[in-house]
Amino acid sequence: ARSPGGPAAISGMLVAMARAYRGGVGVLASEGIQALIGFGSYASVAPVMAARRLNLKIMIHEANAVMGRANRFLRRFANLVARGMPPAGTGGRDLFTGIPLRPILMEKTRRDEARACLGLGREPFTLLVMGGSQGAHAINRLMVGGAPALAAGGIQIVHLAGGGDYSAVLNAYARAKLPAVVLPYLHEMHWAYAAADCAVCRCGAMTLAELANAGLPAILIPYPHATDDHQTANGRVYERANAAFLAAERDLTTPRLAEMITTLRRDAALRLRMGGAARAMAVPDAAERVAAAVEAMLAA
Repeated sequence: ARSPGGPAAISGMLVAMARAYRGGVGVLASEGIQALIGFGSYASVAPVMAARRLNLKIMIHEANAVMGRANRFLRRFANLVARGMPPAGTGGRDLFTGIPLRPILMEKTRRDEARACLGLGREPFTLLVMGGSQGAHAINRLMVGGAPALAAGGIQIVHLAGGGDYSAVLNAYARAKLPAVVLPYLHEMHWAYAAADCAVCRCGAMTLAELANAGLPAILIPYPHATDDHQTANGRVYERANAAFLAAERDLTTPRLAEMITTLRRDAALRLRMGGAARAMAVPDAAERVAAAVEAMLAA
């Protein structure tokens, strides 16, 4: 995520952080807290600094392949640095834990049950398209343009379009007579992952962890304005593992995306290999690893 920009916004943020720091010191001291975990972004700075003031044990968790700016600043104060993706190397204070996921995502959901819950057909190749909780306009535009070509391929789609593009995406699929379930947002993501044969999506660390947990091959389109281009770095981890295709948004055309989708639809063996590679990236005990690291940190 981006930090607020502009002099007024930055000044307001610094004032808010100072208040959060003072309040954090009071809360941590009064509650008898022994350790604190910071999960990155500028919002974690004040709590971690408050914990340092009280000489508490500190862990920071970095979900992305490239450490964010806040965590790069905070790591000097941390007893442990947990990594969500395999970094170039670990050692010393760095520990690979993976990314804890919601428990419901860890439960096994049957494909036929998931497709029924979403109102999908039982048999067709199913593509999951998503761009985060707000959707992704560029991905929506590419899919709208490719709808006529995809309609002839025996594909059905679950598309989480966000609120802004919802009607345009829905109407485009209807005009192309392409079977699709279009939603602004879906809370029951375990249905979507279980129903899908592959995904088209961004490269946020949480999204990739969920794809790995589901063993789902993907076409990854990094958000080009992510801080330090961290989404591209995330996507390269999965591309190198042969778990995904990676395509820069600036280079991706509607025909090219349709071709990539068609390749995955036609080649079940490729999907199986990519899905297995994705599943090998999963860390199903990530929450337990984080908890064990905190306990070890306190014992030390």
